[in-house]
Amino acid sequence: MAEKTITEFEGYKDNLETRFIEGLPSVEKKLYKDLLDAIRSSNLVKGKFLNDEQTKALIRKLPKLIRDSFISSDYLTSAEKYVLNFPKINEYIKEIHNDINGIKVKQPDITNIQKAEIGFTLENMTGSGMDANFVNPLKESLYRHIVAGGNITGAEQILQDFILSDKEKNSRLSRYVGQVARDGISQYEGAIQNKIANDYGMTKIKYVGSLIRDSRKQCRRWVEKSELNFDDLQKEINWAYSNGSGMIPGTTPENFIINRGGYNCRHTAIPTL
Repeated sequence: MAEKTITEFEGYKDNLETRFIEGLPSVEKKLYKDLLDAIRSSNLVKGKFLNDEQTKALIRKLPKLIRDSFISSDYLTSAEKYVLNFPKINEYIKEIHNDINGIKVKQPDITNIQKAEIGFTLENMTGSGMDANFVNPLKESLYRHIVAGGNITGAEQILQDFILSDKEKNSRLSRYVGQVARDGISQYEGAIQNKIANDYGMTKIKYVGSLIRDSRKQCRRWVEKSELNFDDLQKEINWAYSNGSGMIPGTTPENFIINRGGYNCRHTAIPTL
């Protein structure tokens, strides 16, 4: 029963993420068109930008242009719907712990964690996180191109690299949003699992999830071990830093269940008695 619930749980998380990511191409296309139309409206001489006040005003206006495009493309609404589906994870977690540990986790134990993690993920998807990792770097790249005497063709290439995905690679926007989506749902779950571990005095961790071709060394090690003792976590973390890759800086035994194998980790750390 527990294994079936875990499989269904992993499937729910994957499907939730997939549905959200599938909506990104239309967001990318609209954002690219909106920004391209805006930069083409600036002062150009033989295809080159004039480093004048009108052009500088356009660069300053970029954050608003991006946000307006997100709103009209329903990206912000999709991000909100995505995180509002997180609480269904609670039911899976309750069922898993009832099956594996014979405990009934109460809703009040996790309500505050829900609010904090949902808010943090949404801020990364739509607020200061998006500004720091996408909006500001795009703004700076365009500005440097313009002041260096760049032309419209070069500006279009910058927009393509930042915004448009293709068969060869994902855009910077897609890579950032995809990572936040994956880490957000996993860390939401991890924060709840971590509180359960502390509240009920768990001593072990069941490390579960599928392995794929590019799974990290530490994840392969821990899935193959299946079970980790809390007393051994620091040794395992040290091994991961020395032999693996992608670990989140500052990972400790206290936050291991939240951080797991690092950024973009799809595995689940279930605390057990």
